[in-house]
Amino acid sequence: MAPNFVANLHQKAQMFVGITNTPRDYAWGSTTAIPRLLGVEPTGAAKITESLRAGRVVELAAISTAANTLAPRRSDEMNFAIIRETVSEVVLVTDEQMLEAARWLWFDAGIAAELSGAAAVAALASGRIALAGVRSACAIVCGAGTDGLS
Repeated sequence: MAPNFVANLHQKAQMFVGITNTPRDYAWGSTTAIPRLLGVEPTGAAKITESLRAGRVVELAAISTAANTLAPRRSDEMNFAIIRETVSEVVLVTDEQMLEAARWLWFDAGIAAELSGAAAVAALASGRIALAGVRSACAIVCGAGTDGLS
């Protein structure tokens, strides 16, 4: 996705991404460039949620998720700073919700996504993100896999 595409989105648009170790791939400056950026991470690897709560990067004692690409025990300091400045909210989804989203993506949309790649769709489908008053929304699906087939 190119920065000029993001700049042309309607100001009420929302983007949903699973927070990985490289959220800067989605953050091009400030929240004025991206109308509203939301993060999604697994309940069993809530490193960003816990770090935001603590006001600093924290390392999780344990990880309990099958979404391995969303499961580092800690975030990089630079990535955390970018998230703090650009992400409006971080929501948590379960592995079961990601699996259900991966299945929906495969069987209904023809997209083969791993659990992590289906995290944003899981947040939407589970109601973790309120869409009242939102004119348009974009869920980023990344990470090919066959998790939706299991």
